[in-house]
Amino acid sequence: MEDYLGPIKSKPELFLKLVKRVRKPDYTMNIMEDRNGRKAMFYNYKGEEFKEDDCILLKGTIAEHRISTFDGRPLTYINRVTVLKNMGSKKNEKKEDVVDIEKQESKESLKQQEQGEENNSNSTIESRFREIYNKNKPVKTWQEQLAEENEIS
Repeated sequence: MEDYLGPIKSKPELFLKLVKRVRKPDYTMNIMEDRNGRKAMFYNYKGEEFKEDDCILLKGTIAEHRISTFDGRPLTYINRVTVLKNMGSKKNEKKEDVVDIEKQESKESLKQQEQGEENNSNSTIESRFREIYNKNKPVKTWQEQLAEENEIS
């Protein structure tokens, strides 16, 4: 029983990954696998579309326990399948996450630039030079420098 996804005639919700899709003129066979490496297969389904390597949450009736003709391992045949949710694949999620992060970072940098332009609208090349090269030294205006020179002389 441990080799199969459940007892025959049960209707569990299963979290499976599409390992392979075999297309023939008359039918399409979906070969699935769970986290423990147990195999399952079904032909027709209702619900969301999914691609190879996508993980899906589905509900179906376990119709038969078979032995795979491909690799000789136990195979659960599922009937009346309804895809409840397509979770996607790790590869796709990472790409989407990276794209989202990049978009978010670019939006944040644009906001910072806009705020910087508003705050530094009067800034000059000279003041930017001071900010970059004289970080630890206090910055004096030309009037303060002139007053200092007058005090010295």
